[in-house]
Amino acid sequence: MSTGLPWLTENEAELQHRLDTGQLAHALLIDGPSGLGKARLARTLVNMLLPAHELLAAGTHPDYFQVAVDEEAHSAILIDQIRALSEALILSAGMGGARVGLILDAHRMNRNASNALLKTLEEPPDNAWLVLITDQPNRLPATVRSRCQRVSVHAPDAEMGLAWLREQMMSPSDHELQLALSLSANAPLAALALLEDNGLAFGQAVRDDLIALSEGGVVDDDLLSRWMSAPETVWRWLALWLAQLATASTQTSDLHKAWPIQPKAGPIQNLWAQALEGTRLSDTSVRQDLLLQRWVLAWQQACAQAR
Repeated sequence: MSTGLPWLTENEAELQHRLDTGQLAHALLIDGPSGLGKARLARTLVNMLLPAHELLAAGTHPDYFQVAVDEEAHSAILIDQIRALSEALILSAGMGGARVGLILDAHRMNRNASNALLKTLEEPPDNAWLVLITDQPNRLPATVRSRCQRVSVHAPDAEMGLAWLREQMMSPSDHELQLALSLSANAPLAALALLEDNGLAFGQAVRDDLIALSEGGVVDDDLLSRWMSAPETVWRWLALWLAQLATASTQTSDLHKAWPIQPKAGPIQNLWAQALEGTRLSDTSVRQDLLLQRWVLAWQQACAQAR
């Protein structure tokens, strides 16, 4: 099984080589910006390590264990989850081969969970592998990072990213594809998500709303209705625009116009982090209307302080 992503071909070949030559560590850290397919690469590695790929595809493989944040109940990966994973890796393999544990968003382990994982990293069970994925490696304790074999994923060059996007979507123009790539730091999967989630026009509308609010506009029912029609998409665009605003971009293309008001760096960072959190909570039972209203209030306050 391959990721099917051309910019990951070298990563896949390197992992296969390490496995074939006995150089694959029992703990790996796959890191890199979001939107590049790190989870696909990790699952390709899992397929290299475990037989019965049909069971993996169905999510019923007895020797594969996945840990992620339970967004409905918590904001972090907890110690009990890591302890359960470690205990599972110690048991005999159900199919007589390897056992593999995958930790998504590993940087979201709380301190106790990270400390619990260290015990497994220091004394890995025989024929067991741990794979950690993160787009924020610096949030992981140095003690965890140092015990993992690093696999860094990088964005492709603009030509490769554009060619891949053309294969995925026939209707957008090259201009639109290039804009999506530019807004996504050349991460093709992130660019594809922008194009699919109501398109660039929707993102431009969110930007226009932000500018109007920054200049003293009111939060009316029309704005909330439009934002609540696709909250996950809105949160993604809010995070993107705040990231761009943080760079004080002076470009003047369609989606890179200068911002009329420049809030201070601290509030921008906080608003960006809240938008990322909103994205994570968008498919949970958390009230999106309340989260968005709170975010808008914080945005208006930050802009008022900058005027």
